[in-house]
Amino acid sequence: MPEPVIKLESVCKSYGNTKALANLTFSVESQSIFGFLGPNGAGKSTTIKILMGLRKSSSGQAFVFGNPIKGRNPAILSRIGYVPETDSLYPSFTANQIIATVKPYYPNWHIGLEKTYLEKFELPQNKKISEYSLGMKRKLQLLLALCIRPELLIMDEPTLGLDPIMRYKFLQTLVLEVAQSNITIFFSSHNLSEVERICDTVAFIKNGQLIELKKMEELKKKGQRLRVVFQKDIPQSALAIPGVEILEGSGKHYIFSVSGDGAKALEELNKLPVFIMEDMDLSLEDIFVEKMEEK
Repeated sequence: MPEPVIKLESVCKSYGNTKALANLTFSVESQSIFGFLGPNGAGKSTTIKILMGLRKSSSGQAFVFGNPIKGRNPAILSRIGYVPETDSLYPSFTANQIIATVKPYYPNWHIGLEKTYLEKFELPQNKKISEYSLGMKRKLQLLLALCIRPELLIMDEPTLGLDPIMRYKFLQTLVLEVAQSNITIFFSSHNLSEVERICDTVAFIKNGQLIELKKMEELKKKGQRLRVVFQKDIPQSALAIPGVEILEGSGKHYIFSVSGDGAKALEELNKLPVFIMEDMDLSLEDIFVEKMEEK
């Protein structure tokens, strides 16, 4: 089996008495699009900064391309495209000046891609970055990250500030890059619909701890939600069925979450006077909320 592009082994990070990461362990397969999800303060940005050598873990070890991360390693960083959460562009420079500054550090810089993305992202090349909108800055950051021809693209809230049309183009670009260049993408986002659209693997982090890591397809199959209409009013006390949780409803109309032995739960439900029973597709947002509310 190929070596994972990213691997974390019992990584901990504390800031004084505050624990940002607690024994975080997971790996990211080559050529995957990996969504890293969690609420604000969960430890997503801290994890990304450790992978980029911008922060040191308090204990444990992070690996990228099989190499332990111990500070800023140019040999490793030259293979990584990085889109940070915050604006890191020189405000007094133009796009052309920033590109000219960055380009010499990357021997694999792709001139053709540079021209393609300048046009595709509609970036004014001679306008100062201080005059750019937030969305324009994000597009320039993505251009810089992709034109180095990275093996790994790490992004922290990459579509922040983009309008819906540009967000769609942005996601299309990422999927195309994976298909054409066989790169691996690791990114955090609060926009769960975009994660659901393009990611093949998702990890949930809460209070610095990994609570779930699954293939997207497997994750969405794991839970089941049902809308049930009964022939007559059914009291909630009659619905105390193992594996069945009432999400909302009363009387004849209910929405249930089914877990564990789904077949057994359905068998018990069908002993009641059911009029209509239908599956409800779970979105990633539904799953995320459930995970974050679990104790």
